[in-house]
Amino acid sequence: MQHELKISFRDAMASAFRRHARGEAFRALTRQPENPQKAVRRWQMPWMYLRLFGILLLMAAVCLACIWLDIGALPAPYIYAFFWCGSLFPLTLAMFLWELDPFVNISIFEMMGLALLSGVVCVLFGTPVDNSIISGYFAPVWGYVKDSVLMLGVLILVLVCTRKRMYGLGGLALGAAIGAGYALFTMLMASIVDTPIVETPTGLARDFSGLTNAISASVPMLFGNHALWFAPVAGALGLRMSGERINIRHFADVRVILLILLGFAENYLMNSAKSPFGWTFLNADLIALTRTDAIEVKHVIVLAIGMAALIRTIRLCVKQALTVGSGAVVGRKARIGRLIGISGTYANRVVTLFDGQELRVGREKGKHMLTLHGEGVSRVHCLLTLREGSIIVRDLGSSNGTWLNGKRLTSKQDTPISKGDVLAIGSPKERFEVQ
Repeated sequence: MQHELKISFRDAMASAFRRHARGEAFRALTRQPENPQKAVRRWQMPWMYLRLFGILLLMAAVCLACIWLDIGALPAPYIYAFFWCGSLFPLTLAMFLWELDPFVNISIFEMMGLALLSGVVCVLFGTPVDNSIISGYFAPVWGYVKDSVLMLGVLILVLVCTRKRMYGLGGLALGAAIGAGYALFTMLMASIVDTPIVETPTGLARDFSGLTNAISASVPMLFGNHALWFAPVAGALGLRMSGERINIRHFADVRVILLILLGFAENYLMNSAKSPFGWTFLNADLIALTRTDAIEVKHVIVLAIGMAALIRTIRLCVKQALTVGSGAVVGRKARIGRLIGISGTYANRVVTLFDGQELRVGREKGKHMLTLHGEGVSRVHCLLTLREGSIIVRDLGSSNGTWLNGKRLTSKQDTPISKGDVLAIGSPKERFEVQ
């Protein structure tokens, strides 16, 4: 299996234009975690993201046409245009990264929930009101980097509360979902601020005159958006976690620290009206959008840095996925465990466990089940887990017990097993030796 990869634009578009069966789309929308080896063998390149991009682009074009032709049938077309234009790249990027992960343990509906959670945090803590809470010398700095701080807080909260085991590609998807939600709600709040309610001869109404300028002012944000800043940060954290649950030591990784600082720098450049360190060239206009708004040098720099960090992180995450899927060593510890059947259903056959994988053992058939047919085996007998290279067994209240080297294990208690140990499930007829 090739581990040296070169991700290019051609690779990203490889499956996008191919015709796909209805079943492929159904599987993509109901994904469940599976054995890493099977997932990598069935790795399907992203393709749904381009359909999403086309739908959003069409909606934005219709709204912009209504504005241009002064068609009033569409209510508040400025707000719709602002929202759909702003959602093009954040949502498309989140969909692309979610599709890219072959054994992701998060559904598309959870991605939507994460985006909503991030947006709610944006509304509650990311408004100008927070400057009255954090006052003094640090208030301006907080205003420039608050987005990155709040998105990092949302990611940590989700990982701690859900206790998810995560790899690099899963981290990229989580980060993009959080960033996309934050970007959308930021733009939605801006559209409300730029359309104040004013008194007219016919009563109170919204003034949309300022929203046209707001749309042009937000053009750079369509590219250098929160999803682009934050996805590499979460991806680097997933690389460091490597199938483990979140721990404080994961933040001590050099790559994670550098990408967090880089995200702060990108956030600062996009939000700051002044040139840092007196570098006035950063605010030089490249493309004029209106008399007051333009794409500046700093916007192009943020886009270039963000894309470089994202592409580099994607390459490392894909390499990690292939390594885990091939059963090779990840990092310094072996992330694979093997049991060989001595007798019974799996006699002379090997059972493989990957780091973070949980495998239920019993008579029941189903996904993530090791089905045994011997006498004395309960419907759901015990649970096998590989944690940091060590196999852990837990009896789940079976009738005839789980035996390790001739001794019955205590029910509902984790017990580590080592190389050479013999595990009996229900009776001596179903035995395995740890390799």
